[in-house]
Amino acid sequence: LHFPFVLKSMCKTLCYKLWATLYNSFKNEELSPKLIQTIIYTAKKDQNTYQPSDYFDIAYKCKLYKTEGDIQFEFAEAMLKTLTTMTIKSEEFKSQLNEASRHFLLSLAYYLHEKCYFNSYQCLKRLSLISLQNEIISPMSKLQEINVLDLKQNEILSLMKNNEFPFALTIAVAYDMDSEINWSEAIFTQSIEQENADFLSAYLHFRPITSNLCEMIADKYLNTFGKHADGSAKENMKKFLMSIPNLLERYKICKKIHLTEMIES
Repeated sequence: LHFPFVLKSMCKTLCYKLWATLYNSFKNEELSPKLIQTIIYTAKKDQNTYQPSDYFDIAYKCKLYKTEGDIQFEFAEAMLKTLTTMTIKSEEFKSQLNEASRHFLLSLAYYLHEKCYFNSYQCLKRLSLISLQNEIISPMSKLQEINVLDLKQNEILSLMKNNEFPFALTIAVAYDMDSEINWSEAIFTQSIEQENADFLSAYLHFRPITSNLCEMIADKYLNTFGKHADGSAKENMKKFLMSIPNLLERYKICKKIHLTEMIES
C-alpha cells in the first residue's frame, strides 16, 4: 500500500547521496559555478544532512557571492535558534551570539556586493537584535534579562509598551511590527496611561504624528476612560493633543473625546 511512497523516498535519498558524492569528489577541482550552485541548492533539500558550513569554501572559490550570502545567513540563523535553550548570561551564550554576529556580517557583505538589498536588510535586522541582546547581558545593563532573539507577537508588543523608545524601535523594526497600529498601543500606554513624556518626544523625532495615529489613540482613550475621564489620564491626553501640529486635526480629536475646555481655548 505504501510502496510508491517508499520508492519515492529511496530515490530522493539516492539523489542526495549522488550529489554529495559529486561534491566531495570534485571539491578541489575547477567546476563551473553553475554546477556548484546546483549541487548546493540540491543539497539544501535534505534538511537532515545539509550543513551550510560544508559549502563556505567552495561557494567563495567559485565567486558565488549571493549563494555564499545565503549559506552564511542560514548558518547564523541556525546558531541563533540554539541560543533559546541557553542561559543568557553564560559564556557559551555570549560566544555563540558573537559567532552568529560574525556570520551575519559576512552574509551582509556578500549580499551588498551583489546588490541584494532586501537580503541585506534582513541581515541588518538580525544584527540589530544581536546588538540589543549584547546590551541586555552587559554587566552595567539595567534592562530586563530576556532573550530578544525569538519573540512572539504579544511579547514584542508588551516590550514596546514597557521600554524606552530606542528599545521599542529596535524590536519593532526587527520583527516587522513597525506599524501605526502597534505604535498607537505603545504611545497610549507609555504617554497617556504611564505619563512617559520622553517616549512621545523620541517618537516625534523619528516620525510625525499622522491623522490615522491620532484617531487610533483617541479611540483607545474613549474605550479605556470613557467620555468623562479625569485625573492624570486627561492631563496626559491634553499634552498628547498639543503635540499635533495640525490645528484642524487637533480640534477634531478634542471634539471626539469631549475635551471641551481645549476646544473653547
